[in-house]
Amino acid sequence: MPDEMVGEFRLTPHFRVAELWCPCCHRMDIANVRRLCLKLECVRSGYGPMEIVSGYRCQIHNLEVGGTRFSRHMDGMAADIRICTDGDRYKLVRALLDNGF
Repeated sequence: MPDEMVGEFRLTPHFRVAELWCPCCHRMDIANVRRLCLKLECVRSGYGPMEIVSGYRCQIHNLEVGGTRFSRHMDGMAADIRICTDGDRYKLVRALLDNGF
């Protein structure tokens, strides 16, 4: 099956595979990424729609973007979310804290 089709599969109601897989090799730790997305679904209910900037990273991609040696991205247990304003930042932090992050 072509990567484009796989990328459209939903991990949860609001998050697609292509949003979270490694952009260079299209790999991910599916179990960890899915658990992360389930937690982010709860956050989304308090924050609203969110854009994932970076999800799973293979070791090579993590080095390319300057990630730390033990980055949680390489385990599929971290995601970077785009924030536009300080108000959005506060709202996201509040939603994360309210949902056990």
